[in-house]
Amino acid sequence: GVMSPPLNKNRLSMAISRPEADMPPADEVEARFQQLAKELNLPAASTSKMSLDNKWMLLQQQVPSQDQQKGKITETPGYYVTTLREKPTMATLNSLLVHLRTQSISWVKQFVEASGINVLIDKLHMNPNDITEEQKNFDNEAINAVKAIANNLTGLNALVRTPGAYNKLILGLAFDYIGKRARSTILDLLIAGVGITDGVSEAIHYYQRQIRTKHRYSVLVDGIRPVPGTDFPPEIGASFFVLIKALIDKPKELDMRMAIRTEFDSLNIRAILNKYKDLKKESEWHELIADFEESAELDQEEYNDQLEKLNIDTDLKDINDSGIVYERLKKRSEEVGAQELFGKIMSSLLVFPKGNKGIKCMLVAEKILRQIVLQKEKLGTEEGQQVDMSAVLQMVNSESEEIPLRAQVKELESKTEEQRKQLATRATELGDKDAKIKQLLEDLDVSKKENQSANEQIGVEKKKAEEAEVRAQANAARTIAEMRTTMQNTYPSDRGQLTGSPSVGKLNIVINTGASGSGFGSGVADANAAVAAGAGASSDGGGPAPPPPPPPPGGGPLPPPPPPPPPGGAGGPPPPPPPGGPGGPPPPPFGKGGPPPPGGKAGFLALPKKSKVIPVPSQKMKGLNWTKIPPSTIQKTIFGQFGDLMDINFDYGEIESQFAAKVIEKKDKAGEGGGEEAKAKQGPVQIIDGKLSQNMSIWLSKFKCSNEEIMKGIVNMDESLFERDHLKGMLGILPSKEDLMNIDDYLSSGKEASKLAKPEQFCLEMKKVKDLELRIKAFLFKLDFPTKKAEIKADIDILKSAVKGVKDSKKFLKVMEVILVLGNFVNGGTFRANFVGFKMETLTKLIDTKATDNKSTLMNYLSTYLHTKIPDIADFTSQIGIVAKGARLSLPQLLSDTGNLGKEMSAVDASLKSFKGESFGNLMSQFLFVAKEDFKTIQKDLQQAEEDFKTLVEYFGEDSSKKMPDEFFGTLNEFVTHYDKATEDNRKAAELIEKEKKKEADREKRAAQMAAQKAKKEEAAAKGQNSETAVDDLVSTVRDGG
Repeated sequence: GVMSPPLNKNRLSMAISRPEADMPPADEVEARFQQLAKELNLPAASTSKMSLDNKWMLLQQQVPSQDQQKGKITETPGYYVTTLREKPTMATLNSLLVHLRTQSISWVKQFVEASGINVLIDKLHMNPNDITEEQKNFDNEAINAVKAIANNLTGLNALVRTPGAYNKLILGLAFDYIGKRARSTILDLLIAGVGITDGVSEAIHYYQRQIRTKHRYSVLVDGIRPVPGTDFPPEIGASFFVLIKALIDKPKELDMRMAIRTEFDSLNIRAILNKYKDLKKESEWHELIADFEESAELDQEEYNDQLEKLNIDTDLKDINDSGIVYERLKKRSEEVGAQELFGKIMSSLLVFPKGNKGIKCMLVAEKILRQIVLQKEKLGTEEGQQVDMSAVLQMVNSESEEIPLRAQVKELESKTEEQRKQLATRATELGDKDAKIKQLLEDLDVSKKENQSANEQIGVEKKKAEEAEVRAQANAARTIAEMRTTMQNTYPSDRGQLTGSPSVGKLNIVINTGASGSGFGSGVADANAAVAAGAGASSDGGGPAPPPPPPPPGGGPLPPPPPPPPPGGAGGPPPPPPPGGPGGPPPPPFGKGGPPPPGGKAGFLALPKKSKVIPVPSQKMKGLNWTKIPPSTIQKTIFGQFGDLMDINFDYGEIESQFAAKVIEKKDKAGEGGGEEAKAKQGPVQIIDGKLSQNMSIWLSKFKCSNEEIMKGIVNMDESLFERDHLKGMLGILPSKEDLMNIDDYLSSGKEASKLAKPEQFCLEMKKVKDLELRIKAFLFKLDFPTKKAEIKADIDILKSAVKGVKDSKKFLKVMEVILVLGNFVNGGTFRANFVGFKMETLTKLIDTKATDNKSTLMNYLSTYLHTKIPDIADFTSQIGIVAKGARLSLPQLLSDTGNLGKEMSAVDASLKSFKGESFGNLMSQFLFVAKEDFKTIQKDLQQAEEDFKTLVEYFGEDSSKKMPDEFFGTLNEFVTHYDKATEDNRKAAELIEKEKKKEADREKRAAQMAAQKAKKEEAAAKGQNSETAVDDLVSTVRDGG
């Protein structure tokens, strides 16, 4: 043949870019191009620089040929809806799934508007009986298609509006042929619908009726039960649990939420969840369970608040007291005029039989009443809202057997609670006794201090009194002696008379008496009186003798009394001062009285003021601990200005009753009178925020050691005690500075730390550790680093393996050559012909080119060609199978994870200066030394893998700045999936052809046998013979395949 001329690439490029039709005016080209750019979501930055010719060329490329127009018909939403409605097949469904994933949202909306969801739901078999494998596969994939449609709002709304959609979907949870992926999809759809439609709740009732389960929520609780033989949850158990939570949390009414939660509790959901609390690495379950329990606690608190309000408003003190409840119901029935109905209800209850049968009757009544309460005004007014007696009776049969057991358990719990109360009472009594003993010791200590102070004061006063008495006696004796000497010197001629006079005798008696007297007041007063009396007796009509002068200041000796006045009433000269002292003031003039003494009137001694008499208490009092001011200084203080205090009158009995010292009476009976005190006794002191305290208690419950050991484990980085979840949780319960200050304020007021609640005591332990948060973060990084390093390294290895697998696969490169030739042939005669290369997305479009009979695609032909013509490369997918993992790889995320790991390492490294010289710092330094080297290796490997990937992308003609591994390898993975499926479809088609050939051969054989038998019968009839083996012949014929 004639050789073709070599291909001129420049001519080819010009031919492709040359418009095939005349270009319209520029404004029309611009308008049409702007509309195209909007549909294709082309960036304005790129389109603004394009020439008019290039714009026209793009417009021309979007104009399909007649053949392409025919092919487009099979890609419309209406085509899929019609095909699935009339003849649903897996091929059609799989093609639809591809379109749902690849087409625009507008295409999906058109499918929805064409009743696509209704058709998919209607074509679901959802019946394990008489179902083929293809129908099973169809159901699984159709469920996934429904989710693909419902992933946008239009599709979800359409699903909600589709009658019976959830009823049919939920049945998939009952059949084993529905795979885990599809079951998970069903749960996702149910969860999404709980909040926006009642269809999910109705579907659960529908499931119970169809599958005939005992309880309506059994299917959900069974979905979270542990895998048989283990304590681990099933793979999709979390999805079931999320649906349970959604159903409980949906109602706005508290009673509805609690009623639904009670139903789940009756199915022992708590026991199941308790098994998952101990799982170490199931963090998802820990969070879900914590949220579930927190919601239950909040509802319980709200319920308790409502009960308290109910008790206040209606005097219903105990909702569990049947007597009180009966009286309240009776009163309420009277208020609404329903006494007769109430009486009938009570009468009906009275005739219930005894024993287990009676318990069942009670349960039936309780269930019906609860159903009425829950349905409220909807009861019997709408279809499906009547009381379901069959379900009620099913529940009664099982619960009637449980009630006696519950009664026994309750009795045991009651006994246990009574024992606990007795122990608590004894502990309270011991605590009270300790407090009383402590109070007695404190009172005794105060009394001792008061007695000691009083004794010291008495000693001081006694000493002062003795000193004053001695001085008074000495002064009195000295004064009298001086007076005697003065009188003798003044009146020497009368010395004898004076000596023997009554006055002198009286004076001697006074002196003697004064010398032996008991104090200054008595001795001096008697002496002064005697002198005054003697002087008056010897005067001749004169006035009374002047009083003695006051005592000199400073405790000096008293001045001598004035001599008796001479006859005539005139006073004599004053006597000289006694030796040894300055002497007193000069005596007054003769015949006149002296100045009055302090505090008294002229002629009298100073007498003490009249004092108020204060009674003595009849019992020991709580004394006032005060300090006495010495009496010698009283006159200089405010107390010296007080009056007689007679105007101050107390009710001393009242004071005595309020301030009497506490008397401890010995009780004859243990525990007597201690009940009220035990009730008043407060529990542990809580200071920090309630939510933080609760979270801290939950966190502490995970450890079986003391607070000190926990903090010691942090300081020593004890990896046998802590896991990453423990440390992560600890970061969330660190107390604030304000919390710690509040605890310090409490302790500084003299309170004991032992009275603090456990969270507060743990706060005190945390406070002891310096830079606790930095330590926890460093410790957490140390635990996380090996895992994060392994995860990053695994992703890097996947990227490297995927790049190497594709680049080194000679079989795949040969397949690319085959596709290039195949594509140029089917595009022959169009502007898409004579390509020298194609974009990677072309690989996923081979399934879009249908055969003339629409039964196969270009991908099926490629598989057939490779397996028949080039079988050595037909298994090329085995060389590039790693692309499936590469499709799930996100390079930006990998770079981000690596960068974050480096930042965390730098932060930990910077924090080590806070632990310089500590074992903690030394351990972290050793760890970081190795970690830094590992990180350098990771960075180097990642950089090389990224460069290799970019090279591979450019090797396949793509833009390395835009293509990411998930997109590039995702395209290849989709191609591999389509190829494997096409290969399987071809195999099945070949098997079907072989079966048809065999059937045809069998039909021909049977026809020949029948013809032979007919010939025999005809021959026998012709011979006139009666056949006795006709049935056996027919059976033989059938057995032989006839």
